[in-house]
Amino acid sequence: MAKLDDTLLTGPHAVAVLHGGPGTGKTHLAREHAALRRAHHHTSRWIAAAHPSLITEQLREFARSTLGDPTTSVEELFETLNARGPWLLVLDGADDPAIVSPILAARPGRVLITSRDSAWTPPAAVLRVSGFTRAQSKSLLGERIDARPDELDELARALGDLPLAVAQATAFLRGSTLQVEHYRALLTTRASEILDLGIANGYPGSLAAVWSVSLDALRRDHPAAGQLARMCAFFATAPVPTRSFEKAAPQLAEPLRSMAADPLELESAVRAIAKSGLVEVRPGGLLPHALFQAFLRDTTTAEEASVAQQTARLVITSDHPGDPRSAESWERYSALLPHMVALEFDRASAPESCRLLLDASHYLVVLGDAQTARDLISRARERWTDTFGAGHEIVVSATSHLARAHFELGRYEQALELDEEVLAFRAETLGPNHELTLAAAHDVAADSWVLSRSSDTETHEDVLRRRRETLGADHPDTLRSAHNLAVQWRATGAIDRALDLDRDTHRRFRRVLGDSHPDTMRSARALAVDLHRAGEHHAARRLDEETLPRLKSVFGDDHIETLRCANSLVQILRALGEFTEAERLAQDVHVRLQRLEVSRRRG
Repeated sequence: MAKLDDTLLTGPHAVAVLHGGPGTGKTHLAREHAALRRAHHHTSRWIAAAHPSLITEQLREFARSTLGDPTTSVEELFETLNARGPWLLVLDGADDPAIVSPILAARPGRVLITSRDSAWTPPAAVLRVSGFTRAQSKSLLGERIDARPDELDELARALGDLPLAVAQATAFLRGSTLQVEHYRALLTTRASEILDLGIANGYPGSLAAVWSVSLDALRRDHPAAGQLARMCAFFATAPVPTRSFEKAAPQLAEPLRSMAADPLELESAVRAIAKSGLVEVRPGGLLPHALFQAFLRDTTTAEEASVAQQTARLVITSDHPGDPRSAESWERYSALLPHMVALEFDRASAPESCRLLLDASHYLVVLGDAQTARDLISRARERWTDTFGAGHEIVVSATSHLARAHFELGRYEQALELDEEVLAFRAETLGPNHELTLAAAHDVAADSWVLSRSSDTETHEDVLRRRRETLGADHPDTLRSAHNLAVQWRATGAIDRALDLDRDTHRRFRRVLGDSHPDTMRSARALAVDLHRAGEHHAARRLDEETLPRLKSVFGDDHIETLRCANSLVQILRALGEFTEAERLAQDVHVRLQRLEVSRRRG
């Protein structure tokens, strides 16, 4: 209300647009403003603008009732009213700016517009109406429903704080014997029915009716946009990337194929959805409301739902972000992962979808969330074993990814058991020198070393030699084996050998992957440790001080790799006698490590 006052009451001419989807309370807020600010206007007029053909007739009636002459032009009407002082014109449901622009060009007084479309240009000031705050929802529900605070909070959450949904729930439950928790459950299982019940004062119809009418209009005017909006039911309640549809275009059925294949057609569909207000349009994606998704799912047949879910999986699968170790891919994994979970990729039967989920789990491990990765892949591995069989490549790959998650969580026994299973299978089916067999041998060597099952370096040396012969000296996998061998040499006291190998490995990583790749930065940290152990403290400090800002930029301040580098720098500073700076940094590392440990335990 304060923003409306700031926009409309500062001069005789102003235009404010209350923009939001169906049921967000735009009309209710417009009515409230007009009533509460009646004293600021010598007259006000409400125009139902949802049907453009009726706007002219309503303005004629306005002219007749105000001036006694229905033939008066809009310009003359506005000029006369402007001369009398400030007045208010409300255009409710004006979803097409082009229809309203001639009215605005005639310079009416103060204009308040409600619209689902956000594509308004100056002088219109667009004010987004997204619904109630959680506190407002609970307050309104609590005034009329006898329920505990936690029940009110859960109900408000299920209603998505949509004003019309809250009003309907209040009206329905106030005169019903239905318990709050039962009503909340029905919002998930029978959304279309429950959202059609309850008469909310001040609203023209139920939320279900409003959504149904809007969907029908969208399907009629833009079939592809209608199908795209309905598909949002099966994605997560998170931005659905429109670029994913572009990637999937050749594999989609009509009308989605033509729409996704043409950027202009896709933009047209997105604009049509934005204009309908059914789904919020964000930069690069569509953000569906959870309650609207439940409504859509409830009004979709089982056959339609199956096709839509398969299509949605195809859309996400087609937008594979690439190497999960590369920071350049992380934003895409972050955007797609919620949809993989919502679309149950762990039940997918398409190998490409399974591989995307495996790579997403690797991304989680790289970012330090091995617990989520473990849970995700453990469940998927069980289901894929039932679907494909224990010896299928997808299941073996899932076993390897699960072992990686266990390793990062410090569960080395479980990691070794799984990695040995993978190694035995790979060696038998692919041969000892296949790239995948060597990867499994690398993992088994790392597990065994951490568990002190092998104190010699022969296994690591053998894996490195075979990877150099098979993949080449500059292959990232070869360099990872070189890194692990240097770790083992350092631990056994062979500092000079470790230093020489880490220098060579770091140089190659920089050339192949770049300075800011996670593997390059991990190699730099290892090289700094070697230099410190060799007594080259100043060189070690320079390298850590170069690496630490990069780690913070890529991973953040609280990632384990960042903290390991910071701790390495602490040891170097102490060796250089800079105790004050060392202790300051050590304290910061200690606090962050404790916070990380608490987070892991909660997870």
